[in-house]
Amino acid sequence: MKYFLILTLLLIGLDNIYAQPGPGPGGGKHRWKDGLGDNPKAYEKIEQLEKLKLIEILDMDEETTLKFFSRRKDFKEKFGDINKQIDDLIQGTLPEIRKDGKKDDAYYKNFVSEMLRLQKEAGKTREDFINSLYGLLSPLQIAKYIVFERRFREELKELLLEGRN
Repeated sequence: MKYFLILTLLLIGLDNIYAQPGPGPGGGKHRWKDGLGDNPKAYEKIEQLEKLKLIEILDMDEETTLKFFSRRKDFKEKFGDINKQIDDLIQGTLPEIRKDGKKDDAYYKNFVSEMLRLQKEAGKTREDFINSLYGLLSPLQIAKYIVFERRFREELKELLLEGRN
């Protein structure tokens, strides 16, 4: 699987070898989802690969596959909204942190409190999604999904970090 993933990512990378920086501050150097640069097509290709591997690993029939990916899409949207709130909160506080704490303690206490609330909400959203799968998948399939999701992200992260070196 690792070699297949490497080959797929290599092909995705070759697709963009002559890409030019986009307009805007930094010449398009700002990061897009998950550190994949400003290329949403690369992200979509990785999503497609992930879906294909999930269908294969979970061995789902067509009806189950449709229901599973519908629930997963809803979960990813909710989870993405929470992560956007976290990113916005960090971006709003970052200038103050870089100024070596010119605000009062209550400001930073509020920041920490809000971060913890959002992280707890993200965890609860994930827990609700996993629990919703029990009516759809077997416990073994759910366990396979959890392991796959973690390993897929770890391998992708390793490959992206290797590409930077």
